[in-house]
Amino acid sequence: ASSISGVSSDSTSGVDSIAVSILRSSDNYWWDDGVSQWAIAETWLMPSGLEAWSYALNVNTLVNGVSYIVSSRALDVAGNTQVELGQDTLTYDVTVPSTGQVNDGDQATDQDWSNSTTEFSANWTNFSDATSGIVGYEYSIGSSPGGTDVLFWTENGADTTFTETVSLTSGNVYYVSVRATDGAENVSNVETSDGITIDAVDPTVSDVLEGSTEQDYDYQFSSTSLIISWAGSDALRSFRNGRELSSFSVSLGTDPAATDVVDWVNAGNVNSYTFSGLSLQEAVTYYANVKAVDLAGNESEVISGDGITIDQSGPVPGSVNDGDTTDIDWVTINYLAVGTGQGLQIL
Repeated sequence: ASSISGVSSDSTSGVDSIAVSILRSSDNYWWDDGVSQWAIAETWLMPSGLEAWSYALNVNTLVNGVSYIVSSRALDVAGNTQVELGQDTLTYDVTVPSTGQVNDGDQATDQDWSNSTTEFSANWTNFSDATSGIVGYEYSIGSSPGGTDVLFWTENGADTTFTETVSLTSGNVYYVSVRATDGAENVSNVETSDGITIDAVDPTVSDVLEGSTEQDYDYQFSSTSLIISWAGSDALRSFRNGRELSSFSVSLGTDPAATDVVDWVNAGNVNSYTFSGLSLQEAVTYYANVKAVDLAGNESEVISGDGITIDQSGPVPGSVNDGDTTDIDWVTINYLAVGTGQGLQIL
């Protein structure tokens, strides 16, 4: 059962009685408690109370989604009847709101990684209620789907996003759950996100090779291009090809970590890169630099190669002298040196 309530007053002689009527707007039938059914003729009902009154109504007589117009009129002690009726409309709603999509993070799309151990964000869309509308949301955070061990159910008003200061552990997965309440105080089912992994450890870059993807070279002939390769790893995931890392950036300079030749370039999620269109100088040593960003947004330190020098000149011819020191043209000894397994023999 439910009830309809209201207030009435008369400042002169006081309220003597109250009468109310209930009109079903879907077919314009009136509630008649004398026959306990809806009737064509308007029927006035006697509620309990005067200044504050209420009328008990069996909800089995109401139809979900249908609106009802409640009118009231008062009669004072002097016999005057209220001219302008008190009136309000209510809609009977026993349907819970429909759930939508819950996203981890503060972006419009769902995020799978975060690097913060102190801050948690989420947002949601497409929750709905066709009858009385959604008036508020609640959310919780847990270390398992639907859990509340990190943050118990918290009211969020009509907002569909939040950011909370919480204590999280790097390497763990956390889930946010949301439920909605409509204007009739029906509470929806719980909708839970697919989880977000906390990764607060910076990735690393190692094994920067200059001049080849197979081995490190100290010299090369070309002055217009330079190929480099590297290895990348991330705390929970370590792969030679840099998988599970979001991207790598590369640069080139005349000193380690310098970018005076080529400024930082996003190379993508690869483990090699070719600098092209260069004008490298003879006998100058150049250093390739690499840094990584993981899927949680952590950035590694800059790692540089040991340098590669441009060499485009062949060896300079020298001089050959006969004899031990200065060049000689004649000798007095006639011998033949023969090498054997036992050493050098003079014949």
